[in-house]
This record gives sequence, C-alpha cells and structure tokens, in this order.
Amino acid sequence: PAELTSREQVASNFANSFSIALQRAVALRLSQPPGHISVTDASVQQSQLGLAKPHIAATLNLYVARESDAAPLGRSWQTDSQAVLDQMTLMSQDPFNIEGLFLLDQLKAELRKATSLDPVQASVLTQVEPSLDLRLGSPEFLGAGRITTSPPVVPPAAGPSKKEEEQ
Repeated sequence: PAELTSREQVASNFANSFSIALQRAVALRLSQPPGHISVTDASVQQSQLGLAKPHIAATLNLYVARESDAAPLGRSWQTDSQAVLDQMTLMSQDPFNIEGLFLLDQLKAELRKATSLDPVQASVLTQVEPSLDLRLGSPEFLGAGRITTSPPVVPPAAGPSKKEEEQ
C-alpha cells in the first residue's frame, strides 16, 4: 500500500511490528522462550525492476532453550537443538507445507496484535494480509562450545629415569 511504501516512518514502524510478531510466532511454533529469539535488521524493501514484490527482509537468530530455563506453568521448552533445527529446515524448505503454513497463520495473528493500537499500521496490515507469505532462508546451525568449570587436567610429570636413579 501507498502508506507503507511512501512514508519512511510508517515503513519503519511496520517493520518493528513485524519483528515483534515474527519473534512471538517462531517462539510459539518452536516451543522456545521469546527472549531466545531476536529479529534484527527488519526493513521494508521496494520491488526491484519487477523481479520481486515489495517485502520485509530481516535476520532471525534463535538460541535453543536449556533444561534449566524456567518455563511458564503448563509449558515446556524444546531443548533438543537438532529437533529445533529440523523443524526450522522443514519450514524453510517448503513454506507451503503444514509447518510453514502454521507459522504463517501464527505470524498473521501476532501481526494483528502488534499493529492493533496503531490505526495506520492496522490499515496497512488489512491491505497486505491476504497476499502475505513467509519465506525463510536456509537455517544455519552454530553450536556453542561446551563451558567447563574445572581447569584442564595436566598429565603428571615423568619421574626420574632408571639411569638417574642409579647415580
């Protein structure tokens, strides 16, 4: 819509609402704490020579929950990194499979919540929601190194050789 593409402040506000909505939607779909997910560099991109429709591009970072992370009553976090990666891969490979469609529906619901208090953003969402789709890039797994609390074990020094003992 014209409001989104012609006014920089409206585009910036909508990109921020999109970031919040994507964070919440991914957290719910992947059973992760929302604080473990960050969406950065969200910006509205204009169409380029008819090759791409206007879209929002962003970077999504996710830190998988650990057993020690407190969960709200009745919820538990997915703590298996491989399971989270597999689900993200499934959603990114085919945005029209069941998991991708569930994520898109959750994103739309979260966008409605995030834009509900701003009439201009709510109007923009009403205009773009029917054609809204979500395309995720290929996920990249970066494992954290294991943190140790004890110092490394140093092998004991070798004792004197037999020749040194005889002298």
